[in-house]
Amino acid sequence: MPPKTWMVRAGKRGAQIDRFLAARRVAIGWADLGSLAAVADRPAMVALVRTQWPDWNAYEVGNNAGQLHRFRSEIQAGDRVISYDPEGRVYHVGSVGGGYAFEPAFDPDYPNVRPVAWIGTVPRDALTVAAKNSLGSVTTVFQVPADTAAELDALLAAPGDRAPVELAATVHARSDAGGDLAGWAGA
Repeated sequence: MPPKTWMVRAGKRGAQIDRFLAARRVAIGWADLGSLAAVADRPAMVALVRTQWPDWNAYEVGNNAGQLHRFRSEIQAGDRVISYDPEGRVYHVGSVGGGYAFEPAFDPDYPNVRPVAWIGTVPRDALTVAAKNSLGSVTTVFQVPADTAAELDALLAAPGDRAPVELAATVHARSDAGGDLAGWAGA
């Protein structure tokens, strides 16, 4: 059975995926909130979101606070994380390497980060329709259903898996194509 697995989207249309890969991080926005390090639990997160955005309805507050809480407190070191790369049509799969941190230097718009050891890729087209559908949520952070996590894990470990090579080639190719990865490698 694979570890608990989380989707962390790489911004609109995967715009942050190169930074995620090069900097060995996943990140989320909500920069206006500042650091979430002192937010102890979900009710405190709800209060923080409600204070920052008083015009939001209860659904908006709860949805955003839930995603923030999951990223800040529920994701644990050793859990799996995936992020979709629409350009390559692949899911990048990694292992969460540590706790939550506030790093505005990573990206001022995506300052809430977690370290990740990227371990490979799974082509979207290799997944069953049910797995693809389960990963189709538009939310930024959510737990991947166990059956989909198992399918990703099986594809990642398949004989002849070239996921680590594909990951390195993707980062290298995008860097050669003029992608701005300078300053992110090894960060």
